[in-house]
Amino acid sequence: MNIEQALEFISTPRGGGGQLGLGRMRELMRRLGDPQEKLRCVHVAGTNGKGSTSSMIASVLKAAGYKTGLFTSPHLVTWNERFKINGIDISDEDLCRVAERVKAACDEMDDIPTVFERLTAVGFEWFFEEGCDAAVMEVGLGGKYDSTNILSAPEVCVIAHIALDHTAILGNTVELIAAEKAGIIKPGRPVVIMSQDESPLKVMTDTAAERGSECIVTEPDRLRFISADMDGQLFDYKERKGIRLSLAAEYQLSNCMLAIDAIDVLRARGWDIPEEALREGLANAGWDARFQLLSKDPLIILDGAHNPDGVEALSKTLKSYFPGRKFVYMMGVMADKDYKHMIGLMAPMAERFICVRPDSHRALDADALAALIREHGVEAESAEDPFEGLDMALAALGYGYGEDGRIIAPETPNGKSLCIFGSLYQAGDVLAKWKKIS
Repeated sequence: MNIEQALEFISTPRGGGGQLGLGRMRELMRRLGDPQEKLRCVHVAGTNGKGSTSSMIASVLKAAGYKTGLFTSPHLVTWNERFKINGIDISDEDLCRVAERVKAACDEMDDIPTVFERLTAVGFEWFFEEGCDAAVMEVGLGGKYDSTNILSAPEVCVIAHIALDHTAILGNTVELIAAEKAGIIKPGRPVVIMSQDESPLKVMTDTAAERGSECIVTEPDRLRFISADMDGQLFDYKERKGIRLSLAAEYQLSNCMLAIDAIDVLRARGWDIPEEALREGLANAGWDARFQLLSKDPLIILDGAHNPDGVEALSKTLKSYFPGRKFVYMMGVMADKDYKHMIGLMAPMAERFICVRPDSHRALDADALAALIREHGVEAESAEDPFEGLDMALAALGYGYGEDGRIIAPETPNGKSLCIFGSLYQAGDVLAKWKKIS
């Protein structure tokens, strides 16, 4: 199997015709020898923040000397990004080898596993094959029926913030969505939950009590903010003083509290995680397209906020760092998101919008998005795709292109700032192009 064949196998929808549940996934993993049962795993769910939290936990475990696998979704530029060991993406060679093994197991099944089931199987199999000491597994969607939820005894379950998203699948209230996320809680296994609104929190803590699971809820009133800039944040949490987090967004502090409490649970369970490893891991944690600084002058920020909860967190962070500043926004969203709410949150800080249609059949048309934005009295224009949109946005900041195809920053910045937000499909295209032209 070459890399083209491997990518075709893991990315082509061709199965999942059976009933909702974990039956296919359990059968697939049985055929592979149940590698997930031989791994020590941290299982992370949530609407927003689960990827960042997973990355922080993995970074701390790596700093503590554990060979650590990290499974996340979606990817931004390449499929390989979804599978990491100690921060390094899976190689094409390893992806081909493991995908071939998973394909052989799938070919023996009557009900072919879905794309995400195949991806999850690749992650478990590769982490086991490489002898990982730990694997941090991010839920793809929901929790109860997510393919990662075949884990019978994770070391700790972690649940980030709950908000309305994927309502057609998970339910149209935060309580219903919380119940889906709480589906990852296993009897007798500890769970760490982010402090949040009472109703979804109660659903999750009640589930933990029913299953006899120790439940730790983060304590934001015990966090003391010290300082922040675009290079990171400094804060105290509980008894710990002067913790540095490399991620600059204000909303990452909540995710960081969640990661710290999860690490403390692991320590209580016998994991050797020195205090210096916790601090080193948080200081070095990285997560693309989450308030990512692409340029300081002119200012360019990339954020994958793609639902109202995420966009509200982004707007608060922008106001905190840059009070009173107006932004050129580049925005592309899926048609099934509450984009009207998102526009309302961002329009007050907008100088103008550049609207794009991300590369997805679910994407909202750029012209339709621009028309809605104009109803807020803000200038908006549309681009053919994220690549043309980035060109238009850079031109608005005064950038040009050299003969070698790379961008030339303005000698005298015109004072404009750019924030790119919305679909992660858009973020991936922007990152791919940015790496080529910057």
